[in-house]
Amino acid sequence: MLESIKPHITEINDVYLFIQEDNFIVRDIFHSMQFTIERYAYFLTREAIDIAQPNLPKDYSFKTFEFNKDEVDYLYVRNTGFATLKGSETPLTVEDVKNMENKEDYLEGGISLLYHQEKPVGSYAHLESFTIMNLC
Repeated sequence: MLESIKPHITEINDVYLFIQEDNFIVRDIFHSMQFTIERYAYFLTREAIDIAQPNLPKDYSFKTFEFNKDEVDYLYVRNTGFATLKGSETPLTVEDVKNMENKEDYLEGGISLLYHQEKPVGSYAHLESFTIMNLC
């Protein structure tokens, strides 16, 4: 499929994809088309165990994200954290965040925000299939 569209995309120099490092078949397909790999993304997994609540300094606190209330705080953390990450530079919008609630992999109560005093400085999103952490 990629070979068939390549003649039609001669102006495209970069493609940003997430391919697992051990997916040799897909990796070899892209190499055969003269694409180079700049970096890898890894999925970290662990067995679910009970985890003690962290001991945070007194000016820090976690808060469970609430839709229609915390979108701006979440956007600040997410967009700051991804501002220079190639392929993710485009900031999310409030509408993008509101749409997360209806996604199949969203878990109720699965997003937490980390605050330093009243300023959002981090987020933790646990989705059905993976977890994302952002710090700014």
